[in-house]
Amino acid sequence: MGTQRVIRTVLASGLLCAAGCLDPRAADVTPAEADPALQSLDWMVGSWAGQDEDGGRQEEHWIAAAGGTMLGLNRVVANGRTVFFEYLRIEQRDDGIYYIANSRGRGESEFKLVAQEDRRAVFEDPDHDYPVRILYWRAGDVLAARLEGEVRGRRRAEKFEWHRVSR
Repeated sequence: MGTQRVIRTVLASGLLCAAGCLDPRAADVTPAEADPALQSLDWMVGSWAGQDEDGGRQEEHWIAAAGGTMLGLNRVVANGRTVFFEYLRIEQRDDGIYYIANSRGRGESEFKLVAQEDRRAVFEDPDHDYPVRILYWRAGDVLAARLEGEVRGRRRAEKFEWHRVSR
């Protein structure tokens, strides 16, 4: 098979997969066996945007739970450039629910769900350098997150707020 044909085949396969991902019925698929704790995080679903301290545009996007996962993406754009991105996943496992962050594609960090109430979730990994704790909560059309931990022996916290762009 020639190089051009391989490239066309790969591109066509990618387009078919992307078209399937865009099927509006896919958002309605939630397996009956999914953990209620994972399904109850659906208040995070949607597209959210806000500004950071430096004037950069922050975006966070979450899709509904299906197949034992919720998938998310965080991006910061400043001065016309992507200055930060993070692939996010909330995953159902036998021993609980985990928030997995992959910052800039440089490896994953896992945080276990340790507390959950109405529109509030706390994920922790006491062995992680920073953050040790990630909190998410929602108030109306605002999704917020707070990172907590220590850096060089000093307590540090960062807060983020995003407003709903779409569901």
